[in-house]
Amino acid sequence: MRIFISFASEDWSIAEQVQLKLSGEGHEVFLDRDSLPPGESFDARIRAEIARSDLMVFLISPDSVRPGAYARTELKLARQRWPNPHGHVLPVVVRNTDFDDIPPYLKEVTVLRPEGNVAAEVLAALPTESPATKQPVEPRRTAVAAMIGAGAVGGLVGAIPVLRGGSDDMIGVGILLGLIIGGFWARVGVTAFSIVVALYLIVVALLFGI
Repeated sequence: MRIFISFASEDWSIAEQVQLKLSGEGHEVFLDRDSLPPGESFDARIRAEIARSDLMVFLISPDSVRPGAYARTELKLARQRWPNPHGHVLPVVVRNTDFDDIPPYLKEVTVLRPEGNVAAEVLAALPTESPATKQPVEPRRTAVAAMIGAGAVGGLVGAIPVLRGGSDDMIGVGILLGLIIGGFWARVGVTAFSIVVALYLIVVALLFGI
């Protein structure tokens, strides 16, 4: 998971501990002071990193939520990327902060208040799987399944006239038409597939005299 840590410079040591903990568990973590190469545009890199992140860990302290803090700018960018913070933003209180000072966007989700080791509790609170990191079904496997399924249906339809005394060739024709429709399904999706299936059944009925 790609994780962006937003924090005030006063909380650097805590942010670094969180980064080390998350990186040790295989996450790709961006921490501005540690991750920015010399001479690179700060604002542009921050925007780019938030845009490619799956999750923002926002370390809440009086310094990170005060008006004018750069962390507030990072939070604004996060809100533009994720209008709904659920599953994308993890607010963590690292120093006592007046609840009224916490931005409403952060209060839309449960605010983590660690009782022990901050880094360990942040790791434990991470979503098990963010929307952006869910693995899609392998397209090739989906296409093959669609073609096999439609081909089987076509074969069954083609068997109807055989059972009624027709030619055995009808089964082959039914399977061929089914495979063609299955390939179309794999490319265009379920809605268009439903329309084509209706046309397919009409054609089969005309060809096979069903």
